[in-house]
Amino acid sequence: MVRLEIIRSHRTKVQIKKGDLVRVAKEVIRLAGDNLMQENVALSVKLCGTRLMRQLNATFAGHDYATDVLSFPHGSKIDDSYYLGDIIICVPIAQLQASQLGHSLETEFITLFVHGLLHLLGYDHSTREQRDEMENLTQSALYLVGVRYVPGRIEYEQEE
Repeated sequence: MVRLEIIRSHRTKVQIKKGDLVRVAKEVIRLAGDNLMQENVALSVKLCGTRLMRQLNATFAGHDYATDVLSFPHGSKIDDSYYLGDIIICVPIAQLQASQLGHSLETEFITLFVHGLLHLLGYDHSTREQRDEMENLTQSALYLVGVRYVPGRIEYEQEE
């Protein structure tokens, strides 16, 4: 079972149903080859504005700008569930990206949710190989839930 809490600290018109995100989360966990589906799993998604996201990105990633999504893995047992962690999504940036990519805010939100969840599961994109693996998992998960993926969205920090 997947337990999900959505926290809205930003006024938004994102029409995402909790059940849809739970279904997406189950597919991502299954595709990632994680045996967590044998346990109760919990996570939270917080929707925020650019000011809070900039503060979080500066504090935890050392980048003084707002980004689209951040993940904060927890990875421990709380009560009867394995708490994966928190996904923070910046609504104004998601709106901008959705507009630039020509799809709905809901599609962008689900794409960012998948990306954040993969980070909670331990995936990263600091090398080309890691990026390719994350991109393949993202594309597969989105396909299974009927969302079109825009290739090349995941960047990696180039090796020096």
